[in-house]
Amino acid sequence: MKNSGPITVYTKHEKTEHHNYQYYFHKALERILYVKTKKYQSITEIEVIHGSVLLVNWPEEILDWSVSDSAAQEAIRHLKDLKKDGLKIFYIWHNTRAHHNTEGKSNLYEWFQQNSSFILCLNSRTLKYCKHYEVKCAMSLHPFMYNNFPAVRDEGLLIYGRLRHRSEYLKLLVATWTAHIYNREVFVGSLPAVNARGIFTKLVINFLPNAPNIHLHVGFLNGAVEHSFWKKSKTVVTFRNAKHENSGVLINALSEKRRIIIGNCGSAGDYENLKAVSVFGNIIEMIQAIIKDSKTAYESEQFEEQDYIDIKAQSSSSKFAKALENGLSQIYNSKEE
Repeated sequence: MKNSGPITVYTKHEKTEHHNYQYYFHKALERILYVKTKKYQSITEIEVIHGSVLLVNWPEEILDWSVSDSAAQEAIRHLKDLKKDGLKIFYIWHNTRAHHNTEGKSNLYEWFQQNSSFILCLNSRTLKYCKHYEVKCAMSLHPFMYNNFPAVRDEGLLIYGRLRHRSEYLKLLVATWTAHIYNREVFVGSLPAVNARGIFTKLVINFLPNAPNIHLHVGFLNGAVEHSFWKKSKTVVTFRNAKHENSGVLINALSEKRRIIIGNCGSAGDYENLKAVSVFGNIIEMIQAIIKDSKTAYESEQFEEQDYIDIKAQSSSSKFAKALENGLSQIYNSKEE
């Protein structure tokens, strides 16, 4: 690597105690000896010195997730100036567009996708997109995230992760009733508080089965309740579809040796060869997957087969660190932009 001194990598977030993506992201950075991380509050704080990199996971984070159209325009102007001064931008492509898109967010996403010094993609679909741009890029699988949840002890179905769209609430309704018909326990985490629910959300939740085998959790799912939900569930369901790229829930499930039923988001395609992964493209296919899952006993042996072992090896924090280091090397071994 041409740059022999330490590299200052500006990041928006610090390492978390909870073993989520941010924990493993920073754990990977810590493996790169010549990297010095520095947290910033605003991109106006970034100092461009030899070996400065802005590492962005989600475009919204540079504006503290409060992205107006005017703020996005101003941020892009400032980023252009920083690049002219020599700042390198390392972008990790999680999503192709924001979950709740606006013109400002769209402009930010497009700018990072087209103007970064290097892009690390987390699935093969975004890697194909990235190659359309004249940007250096590579792919690394999302690191597995281990939270030491209990081993499977029951036949439950865990609907995990935050629901963001009406279509996901409709799938929640259908999935819960399907599992209920087969007398399965269903665990639903992270529902919005009552005073934060719109009319549509209230309607859907009111139509969920009112039965002792249906367990609804309001608010952030953690602690003893989260461990209990995982312990009683052999399968996880998430409703991300083709409009989405990566699913952290998919990684959570595989890390904790659970089967998963998932919509056809971008990252699902890199894991659908595993027996533990069922990918659906529409509600009918989701229903069929839940019915099949309800009739199929949990087999821990699925997570001892070679294809799972290979995926697990490719998804280690050390592999992710190597991918980050490779990106930094490509930035600094190339000619100045």
